[in-house]
Amino acid sequence: IVSASQDNTIRFWNKDTGQTHHIISLDSIISLATLPGKEFLLCGSSSGVVSVLDLKNRCVIQELKGHSEDIFDIRVHSKTGKTASASGDHTIRLWDKGLGSSLSLSGHATQVFCIAFTPEGDRLISAALDKTIRIWNTSDGTCEKILSRQDEGDFSGVTSLCVTPNGENLVTGFASGTIRIWNIKTGTKISDWSAH
Repeated sequence: IVSASQDNTIRFWNKDTGQTHHIISLDSIISLATLPGKEFLLCGSSSGVVSVLDLKNRCVIQELKGHSEDIFDIRVHSKTGKTASASGDHTIRLWDKGLGSSLSLSGHATQVFCIAFTPEGDRLISAALDKTIRIWNTSDGTCEKILSRQDEGDFSGVTSLCVTPNGENLVTGFASGTIRIWNIKTGTKISDWSAH
């Protein structure tokens, strides 16, 4: 088990004993993701750098630069190998499979907190505190659709999201405590849950 903290450490834990068996020091880590094959760990930092960590040798082998602020989320699509990072600089970076180059996706007016790929990896969905959810084409980086709640009087931002396994629906969480289910294709609301 691997954990990261803003105390500038990544800890490797023994799942049976609960004891730390290795610690690596890195700049304040906010987000983690594993690459397919689980040989590498991506670490998003408050400095805007994504570090690629070799899990076997427990060392940084590459740094991905392109963001200027905190990296709040990192996602890797298991089939295509595409990697995306969401940042406080209002952008998303879509990194190629080799992690050598990236495409910057711009459009959000505030910090981008969460992202998710659709099951086929042809779309990336992002959510921000600007009260919008954007659906991006991962081939060319164009924004295909914007979903918003601004017209309903709930002015809280989107803080979490996930795509259903069949790729048809999107589940979003808002800072207000509301959960909304959307139809991805039409961009329409299916239902709201407000229990928090």
